[in-house]
Amino acid sequence: MHPRGTIERAHTVAQQIVEYLTSDLSGDEIPSDSHGGTVEFVVSGTPYAIDLTEAELDTFNEILAPYVDAAQRLTTRGAPVSRTTVASSAGGRRSKEQLTAIRNWAKKNNHSVSERGRIPGAVLDAFDASH
Repeated sequence: MHPRGTIERAHTVAQQIVEYLTSDLSGDEIPSDSHGGTVEFVVSGTPYAIDLTEAELDTFNEILAPYVDAAQRLTTRGAPVSRTTVASSAGGRRSKEQLTAIRNWAKKNNHSVSERGRIPGAVLDAFDASH
């Protein structure tokens, strides 16, 4: 029994869980609409992953560009890719406009690509081979 004049009410509680991706370097939030995100790479046979803001990713790519340009690209099985493929994909870094064009081409040609993040190497190779 409840004391006179009190009313018991059922309360509905809503919960919203929001996940944020943050930079492993700076701790800054990485907006979902940016070109930042998780970068996977291998150094001396050891794989690594790091979350970077768009600006940090730009710096990362700029620092690695001379090494990537001079390196021989390998397939997922470790075998070298033909020199013609390497030459066509040399330069490594592509503008936002180029990446948008590649994503559009990939979708029209039945390749699976996400709206943001890294475009798979196989899709980049297919795009380069078709152009």
